[in-house]
Amino acid sequence: LQRMEWRNEVRRGYFVHGLAGQQFALPEAVEALRQWRQAEAPGRGRLVLVNVTDPALVYSRLTAAEGAGGLERVDYIPSNYVVLQDGLPILAYEHGSARWHALEGEDVSLVQEAIRLCVDHVTGPGGIATRPRRVFVRSWNGLSPLEPTVQALLAPLGFRREALYLVWDGLQADG
Repeated sequence: LQRMEWRNEVRRGYFVHGLAGQQFALPEAVEALRQWRQAEAPGRGRLVLVNVTDPALVYSRLTAAEGAGGLERVDYIPSNYVVLQDGLPILAYEHGSARWHALEGEDVSLVQEAIRLCVDHVTGPGGIATRPRRVFVRSWNGLSPLEPTVQALLAPLGFRREALYLVWDGLQADG
């Protein structure tokens, strides 16, 4: 990489905030990152669903800065997902344990959009939800999904109570 840098094939720097160590990027990628920092950049603010095992998720197992209001660690297995906005995690979903983590203090409509994106992916063609296509919430930010605030957040998306958790099966979803 150092030789490539001497030949101006790559650039060295600290391009991704929160990622330790020297980073190398193609000159075109550096320019794209500079353009991205502009508020009116195309795609800015868009939500993106990423599998936790995807190398594009630079946070690895850590889905956000830990501490007050931050997301928690998510198990590093292919059935788990993170929803990002501008590269920062908004929502994490652990399919096997049906645990959900949302960044506290985010706009409710943004969190609902992130949930919808995740549910659409796991229940869509080739998704990981089994037949019938159902998505469970057994834990929401470490709380019971039966908490009134959690139910108020998820009910408009088609989640309903089933025993001690909430379930989405598409029957009551508003699409």
